Amino acid sequence: MRNSSYPRGSILFLVSFSFGAAVFLSTAQVSAQTTGKADFHAYCASCHGIDATGGKGSEIPDPGPDLTHLRKKNGGAFPFQQVYDVIDGRELAAAHQRLLDMPLWGVYFQPQGAHDSASEAKVKSRITELVRYIESLQKN
Repeated sequence: MRNSSYPRGSILFLVSFSFGAAVFLSTAQVSAQTTGKADFHAYCASCHGIDATGGKGSEIPDPGPDLTHLRKKNGGAFPFQQVYDVIDGRELAAAHQRLLDMPLWGVYFQPQGAHDSASEAKVKSRITELVRYIESLQKN
């Protein structure tokens, strides 16, 4: 005689669903980290260094700054939105180009001719993953 008020199939379904959701979420986290890392290596490392400690010693004339101490420079809080805005560059376009001499990645990541909400969501997601990767590189 069973004491459970749920049919056995329902319990198995819930356990399977919960496990599947956990695997999906952890895979999504790893995917985001992987995408951010891949984009950093592809688009940022040539100026900021493969380990984000700055492009010192690189062959470029004006290497990018060390990105591993952003949290420390901001009182222990990683300046997520500021880093996001600098990478995106669309809101800071004039100053961004003049002061940072860095590409406007928000424009670059936008598919040519696409200005719909779906393509904008992909750009935002990609930049967010890149910022999260930079956040993961912070030194104490």
